[in-house]
Amino acid sequence: MKINKKDFIQKIKENKLKIVFIGMSNIGKSHWSNILKERENFSRIGVDEEIEKMMKKKMFLGNPYEDSFTEKENEIMTIENEITQSVNLFTEKNEGNFIFDTSI
Repeated sequence: MKINKKDFIQKIKENKLKIVFIGMSNIGKSHWSNILKERENFSRIGVDEEIEKMMKKKMFLGNPYEDSFTEKENEIMTIENEITQSVNLFTEKNEGNFIFDTSI
């Protein structure tokens, strides 16, 4: 959905804005979602951080030609899907400005 600046600001003031940033790595999703969290008091879930918490290590798939790549990719995608489903439940049950940043 595309909204203009006036409606964007109004939704923030009403505490009813839900945003999802989806895109490739290193394009600024986490940067901008953290700015909104700090400046506008958004609740925020960053998928990469949540995956690392669940895996208890930094997320790194390795290179596609390595034997363990597919196994790691499947593990991360499973966790990412679980997080996305839990975010859907969270946003349905909770009011307030919310931002979700993911690479799906």
